[in-house]
Amino acid sequence: MSTSRFVQNFRNRHAIVISRDSRALEALDQTLTKLGLCVSHALLVDDRAAIAAADLDAERDILFVDGDLNDPIELPVSEISEITIVPIIGLVGIEAPGRLRGLLQLGATAILRKPVHGAIVYSALVLCLNIYLQKQQMDASIKLHEERRRQRRSVIKAIIRIMHLHGVDDDGAYKLLRRESMKARMSVEDFSEQFVRQRIASQESTEPDKGSIIAR
Repeated sequence: MSTSRFVQNFRNRHAIVISRDSRALEALDQTLTKLGLCVSHALLVDDRAAIAAADLDAERDILFVDGDLNDPIELPVSEISEITIVPIIGLVGIEAPGRLRGLLQLGATAILRKPVHGAIVYSALVLCLNIYLQKQQMDASIKLHEERRRQRRSVIKAIIRIMHLHGVDDDGAYKLLRRESMKARMSVEDFSEQFVRQRIASQESTEPDKGSIIAR
């Protein structure tokens, strides 16, 4: 797995602050603006932010979520790694275990102690975003691994079919499969899935599929 890029510049980022703490809002407004971020305050309805998940973008948005709110926000998470759809920094006034656990479960990858001091905001941003990017990269890697594991059945089916069509052993069948997948500029797994689908579809047709030498 390649190393994720290290982010230390936050210009053109959008900070969305979910809090009722006026001192925290003021301190974050001043500091984040100096760091080049655009800052907005989420509208709260019964301590919950009126933010639609579809309006959030991980490439742009960073949430600052006050853990002292009863129910600040609910966001969808990845089924594989439970990573949230955007990076989150938690704001903590009362360092009770339950509130810290709530922020971690929400997906916070950095914490700011209230009252917020401008000198530590940059460090929290660096930690939050770079840890989030690492988790995001890990999530994508796991998803790719799971998808290829699922596709192995198609690879096996394709190899068996090619062995039958061409009278070759499994090594020869795999070489043919790999060569054709490279010609099609597809992974072996994706090409195998397509090949198996085509063979199933052609079973009901007398017209041979001439799109590939192994599809005879």
